Amino acid sequence: MRAIFLVAGKGTRISRLINGTPKCCVDIGGIELINHSINVLNKVGITDIALITGYGKEKILDALKGKSVKIYYNPFFEVTNSIASIWFARDFLQDSKDIIILNGDVFFEESIVEKCLASKDEILMLADSSRIKGADYRFNWKDSTLLKFGKDLSDNETTGEYVGIAKISSGFILNFIARLNKMIESGDYNGWWEDVIYSFVKEERKIKILDLKGETFWAEIDYVEDFNRIKEYFNKTNPKRSCDTILYE
Repeated sequence: MRAIFLVAGKGTRISRLINGTPKCCVDIGGIELINHSINVLNKVGITDIALITGYGKEKILDALKGKSVKIYYNPFFEVTNSIASIWFARDFLQDSKDIIILNGDVFFEESIVEKCLASKDEILMLADSSRIKGADYRFNWKDSTLLKFGKDLSDNETTGEYVGIAKISSGFILNFIARLNKMIESGDYNGWWEDVIYSFVKEERKIKILDLKGETFWAEIDYVEDFNRIKEYFNKTNPKRSCDTILYE
């Protein structure tokens, strides 16, 4: 199993409150978020890891000193989105192993990765049915199969919130890359990398959902509340560490 992080984005919704620090580099308790994430992957045996950088590249590289990771760079991060970023790392995707793709601003623990490792599905996206009211990116699924997706789904249409993590099996990765290339060649630079997966929803391939059901903690840093929830959780579960920073609007 391999893993790749998308960390090229600017994080405009919270950047002014973290002094322009890349979201993956915020201190969650004496450790940067990205180093915590890499440590979690290493604990479950995933050591073949890549990052796609863009905004704040030097700060990210500085945070990663001593870590064995492969670095890619999207020089057009100011005018493109994550679909372009992952295209720059397409050679890393071409391997005989399954791959976990993670948005670099997501806090997660070992149990989430272990659930991904246990899955035999071709395409798996993680979601949480305990989060509907106030959900950011929303999924609608039935029998663990994705049917609808988007920020504009109503609460009644929403089955759960997308976590920001997906797994693609080695048997499907060439299909993913082919579709990615096709979308980039058509000029689709401003979509998300997940749009490649969503493009298969109405086709024969089924996109499966792993529902966390609120049974394990995770958070995606988009807003002040997200950072503070992570800080509180991390301090509680890692008492030897401390993060006294609290963000305010």
